[in-house]
Order: sequence, then structure tokens, then C-alpha cells
Amino acid sequence: MTSDRARMAQTTIVGLRLIKDSVKKENVSETVITKEMIHFYRESHSKYKAELLENESKEKKLDNVKKVPECVRKTTQDELLYSLKYNVDSAHKLIDEGNKRLEAALKRKSFADVIVAQALITAGNKKLKT
Repeated sequence: MTSDRARMAQTTIVGLRLIKDSVKKENVSETVITKEMIHFYRESHSKYKAELLENESKEKKLDNVKKVPECVRKTTQDELLYSLKYNVDSAHKLIDEGNKRLEAALKRKSFADVIVAQALITAGNKKLKT
């Protein structure tokens, strides 16, 4: 109990000291135990348990608060990675489509189709750079 003295209130320490002194002066069997004493004991014990639970819940909340930013950071990194992969894939699809159209336009010798293919390839390259 002495290790918990730092947590105890001044009145609790005084009460504890009074009880110990009265037990030392008198024989333990001669100490008068009243209903009021029992009531105070039960009340102080319940307050002590409530304080322990409160401290434990505060510690859990602090642990959860520390864990949340880590989870959020990981989630945002995953979302960013997914977004980048999606952009790269769509850029490659644009470039592939542009190359196919360019080959077809060159076979048909259609200058209008060459311009469309060039636009697709340029758009794909820009998407890769950003």
C-alpha cells in the first residue's frame, strides 16, 4: 500500500495513518469497528477501483490515438499507390491505342487518322509525366 501513496489524496493518507496508529496503541481485537468505518472502507475501495478503471481507459485511449495516425497514413499511402497505378495503366492504354491507330492510319495513308493517333500518344505521354 505504501507504493500507492503518491496517488493517494492527503485525507486518505491521514486516515490511513490514524488507523495504523490506533491499531498500534491498542490491541487489534480491542479496535472498535463501526458501521460508519465499514461504509468508509467500502466507499474508498469503490473510488479506488473507479480511479484505476479511469486511468486504464485513459491509457487505452492514448494508445488508440497513437495507432490511428499510423492507420490513416497507411491508408492514404495505399490510396495514393492505387491512384498512381491506375494513372500509369490508363496512360499505357492510351499510348497502345494511339500506336494501333497510327499503324492503321499509315497503312491506309490517312493523315486525319495520324493526327488522332498522335493526339492519343501525346495525351498518354503527358499522363505518364504527371
